Amino acid sequence: MIPPTGLRRAPIERPSPERPYPQPQTPPANAELQNNLVNAANRGGNDVQSRIAQRVQQLVQEKFGGNWQKAFDHYAGGRGKEVTQAGIQRMLNDAGVTVLNGFPPQSMVASRMMDQFDRNRNGGVSWQEFQGGLNGLGVRI
Repeated sequence: MIPPTGLRRAPIERPSPERPYPQPQTPPANAELQNNLVNAANRGGNDVQSRIAQRVQQLVQEKFGGNWQKAFDHYAGGRGKEVTQAGIQRMLNDAGVTVLNGFPPQSMVASRMMDQFDRNRNGGVSWQEFQGGLNGLGVRI
């Protein structure tokens, strides 16, 4: 097909030994990426922690009328259960603790919270552990 008058196709550049195709930059390895995220979170340090605590307090006040036991039961999936990391992530999401709002990734925050809250290391956070962990964040129940 002949192009309309006045229009020409740009020549196609082919790679040559002198000018190979540009190589895509490889993303950092998972460990390096994780370290970068941890370092970014640590730079904020207490500021990030206090902002998370503030968001969670606001959530409990607005959604559960300030009743922390009710909030715990909701994210634990019912009375007498323990909150898992997935429950903590749901709570963080409901509180607006997201990357879009300037926080570290929820999975990283939830993992750190599990490390701080889950004292007996059974993979779940009991009501007593939940209270202690929140106190450690500066939240008074």
